[in-house]
Amino acid sequence: MMSFQVCILKEETQKAETLLPQIPESYHGKLAKFLEVNGQREMAFKVTPDPDHKFELAIALNNVEVARAIAEDQESVEKWRKVGDIALSRGMFTLAESCFKCSNDVNSLLLFYSSYGDEQGLTELAAQAESLGKYNVAFEAYYLLAQVDKCLDVLVKSKRMAEAAIFARAYVPSRLSEVIPKWSGMLKEQNFPFQPDDITQLQAEQIQQEVAQ
Repeated sequence: MMSFQVCILKEETQKAETLLPQIPESYHGKLAKFLEVNGQREMAFKVTPDPDHKFELAIALNNVEVARAIAEDQESVEKWRKVGDIALSRGMFTLAESCFKCSNDVNSLLLFYSSYGDEQGLTELAAQAESLGKYNVAFEAYYLLAQVDKCLDVLVKSKRMAEAAIFARAYVPSRLSEVIPKWSGMLKEQNFPFQPDDITQLQAEQIQQEVAQ
């Protein structure tokens, strides 16, 4: 093993490879780390018996297929994300989308679908994000799809009543009367001694709308 390391340090890689079969496999893990530290990532990739180390080396070497196979075998969310990022950077969009889905990386999927104007993808993502409790992503996806009722539903579901009231006033005035009591009720549950002026203003606007009708 010492002779092998000396060859690596002297950058005599071909000679080092001839010595490799003489080194017991039990030393290959340490050997792979030594090779990586000394800039021999490809040789380290071939030598290492550790799947996690092999995965990191595959990422460093842009070997997407091997990295994907390891992520799939281990069902690792973190590994799927890394493969998705590198696949996206190399223009492998189908693989990137698949990886982001496997890792439930809704933020990356939002960026991915919005960049390409993929309405079907955004629709599926909005529902997925909502089911996972990722309400910010769900709201943005619905907003990009111009589904304002869904946006309001998400705000109410996430108990962001102040935002829901303001959003309803601006985009869904027909549902203002539905939101105001919920906002007021939530404040009472939290023992607020007063109601914000915004509620009073919204209530006045609601009355004006009803009178106008």
